[in-house]
Amino acid sequence: LDLSKIYLLFIIILSLSFISYIGVKVKGSEALRFVAFLGGLVNSEASIANIASILSTQTNVSNKAIKRIMRRNTYIIISAMLIRNLIIASILSYSSLSLSEANLIIALIITPLLIQLLIALYSWFQKDDIGLHNIIVKIENPLSYKTAVKVVIMYATIFIIGILFFNVFGSNILLLVSLVGGLVNAGATLLTIFALIGISGSILTPYIIALAILATNLAAIFNKLVFVRASTRSKIIRRASLEAVMISSMPLFIYSIIIYLFLLR
Repeated sequence: LDLSKIYLLFIIILSLSFISYIGVKVKGSEALRFVAFLGGLVNSEASIANIASILSTQTNVSNKAIKRIMRRNTYIIISAMLIRNLIIASILSYSSLSLSEANLIIALIITPLLIQLLIALYSWFQKDDIGLHNIIVKIENPLSYKTAVKVVIMYATIFIIGILFFNVFGSNILLLVSLVGGLVNAGATLLTIFALIGISGSILTPYIIALAILATNLAAIFNKLVFVRASTRSKIIRRASLEAVMISSMPLFIYSIIIYLFLLR
């Protein structure tokens, strides 16, 4: 258990979270996309639940506009999450592996993420959300005691379970750990993947690690549907988030299949 990597990861996450928290407090009430992007950097699940809740209270906006706004902000939230995960994966790669291995991993994972960022960039410059009211920023202070305790418990649980499964079933279980862990918390799962490098010897090649990172992000995209469903009964909002999730996940899914078929087989 490399405590220095855990410490480094927490510094990264807390720094991004605190900066985003301040940004949301300053800019969040001016436009929904600031809530989406900055909230997505702090906690993408809480951010999409917040957006869904806000839109479900809008009585003077057409269903067509609600659907468009929800779809657009879902793209932005997912992109913010992917940016955060890319930063985490990059720093863990360069602190755990050789320079050539780290460069290869980043080169393998960055292509589908750039496609998603282009989608989000297009969404960002669409029309402002005119007519929306009562936009409430619901985001916890990332430096609070309560938040810290929840994060520690979540990270420790995924970390321990991932290593136990890896020791029992070997590297074949890594993709399953990535997918299940990504549904719960992508950051903790990324930490688990890189922690396994130290106990696996040369089993985990850069290609396997890159595929595990992509699988983690893919699962983290799909977990947004759970939080939207829990936040609103609106079929319009649920359908919009489903469409955005399917479009956002497609580049990752296709790219992961290509890596698996042509680089790992």
